[in-house]
Amino acid sequence: MRCGKRRWARILLLFVVHSFVVLPQTLAQSEEGSSQGSSASSSCYRPVIDEDRLQDHACTLFTKVCIDQGRFVMFSDEMRPGRTFWRDDVFDITQTADGPFYNVPGYLDNFKGTKKAYRKPHFRGNSSADFHDVLHPDFDDCSVPLVWWPWWPFNPGDFFLSSLAPFHAMLTSGVIDENIRYTPVMEGLTSPGYFQWYFDPITHFPIQSLEELSDRTNVGRRCFERVLMCKPYSIWFLSPGREWHDGLTYGTLGQEIVEFHSSRGRLTEVEKPDDLFRIAFIERKHKRRIVNFEELVASCNLWQLPEGTRYSRVECWAINLDDSDKYLENLSQLRSIDALVGMHGAGLINHNFMRPNTSFIEILPCLFGGEWHDYSFQVPSKKQNIVFAWKIQAYNPVHCHPSRLESHTYRPDLSTEEWATGSLKRDQDLTVDLYQLGIMLGRIASMGGDRDQYQQKAWHDPDYLYGAQ
Repeated sequence: MRCGKRRWARILLLFVVHSFVVLPQTLAQSEEGSSQGSSASSSCYRPVIDEDRLQDHACTLFTKVCIDQGRFVMFSDEMRPGRTFWRDDVFDITQTADGPFYNVPGYLDNFKGTKKAYRKPHFRGNSSADFHDVLHPDFDDCSVPLVWWPWWPFNPGDFFLSSLAPFHAMLTSGVIDENIRYTPVMEGLTSPGYFQWYFDPITHFPIQSLEELSDRTNVGRRCFERVLMCKPYSIWFLSPGREWHDGLTYGTLGQEIVEFHSSRGRLTEVEKPDDLFRIAFIERKHKRRIVNFEELVASCNLWQLPEGTRYSRVECWAINLDDSDKYLENLSQLRSIDALVGMHGAGLINHNFMRPNTSFIEILPCLFGGEWHDYSFQVPSKKQNIVFAWKIQAYNPVHCHPSRLESHTYRPDLSTEEWATGSLKRDQDLTVDLYQLGIMLGRIASMGGDRDQYQQKAWHDPDYLYGAQ
């Protein structure tokens, strides 16, 4: 019996010793994995990052990080449980009082529940219970994931303005290079196709969401020597002491996207005779509809051009920009038009892809519009005047019609959700005044794409660029 007690004591001692040494062994193995990753990186191009300027772009660089199923496993001392541990909150994604937000696709954006705040990211130190590729990490130094929480990712206009443009500015100013791996947090949703089309010119890597990159089907490719986390400055997250659009060149970015796809033979050239004034009207099916859309297009094709323009004939047609699968087809058509006309909305972001010295007209419904709404298209366009911005504001209530959402069962409670009042004004349908539109199109045709003339009007006679109905 005494012998049996000694035997159990030895087993218990071995168990206790093993419990204390297994985690240090894991950490030692991690250090070994780190050195192996570093030596492997000598055969690849190491992404260039100007660490001294990251703070100017609200970015933070972390070293030796594995990403497992959306969780960040940190190998740095301050995250390692024990004497050196000192923090949990590694990166604060907060940008406004309660944002950033993403929009749930498949629903109209002013339904309750379609505006969702991102979850706070999860960080922890490594553990002996980690999945095997994290337990024995080989840190990749050939690519650097740039993780961010994009505002309204399923709105191509917002995504272009608040995600793509700031990262393009970081690239062109030399803060980062083309070997960055852009990794949006998508909360398990599938990334829309325009992510890749937009990012193609500025990265050598395919766009993968954080969920895709960190999935366990991606074993062996989830540990990195360096990881960037950013919350880019934009119209939704203002840079302290600067205008939100400082350093952002939306027009140049749009032209670079076109040139990239065109150089690879992805665009079909649409013939455009010099004497033809071609106008495209954005067709919207669900909200912010032009009620007299068909009449508008038909009347436009019968419109008489003003005397003295360089055009002798006009051609008008509809374009539907809702189908992202037709992105390259739409891009080809946009390159062949002289003017794009549409209600305020994400479709107008496509003016950035038109030929230089062409124009777009943004139409706003009654009781909607102002300085804030100019941030979407008017202000960004006028930073460079590559494509010229015009605007028509509706005031006559006879022309404005309540959105069908006004009577919808799931409409927001206007008494408790102030933002909903503005969104319902935004989503009104409109009967476009043909006469007023004709005046604006006549001014565009008479200008004939003369950039100097447009800039003179913008500076000295800005009312010339605006119409009212």
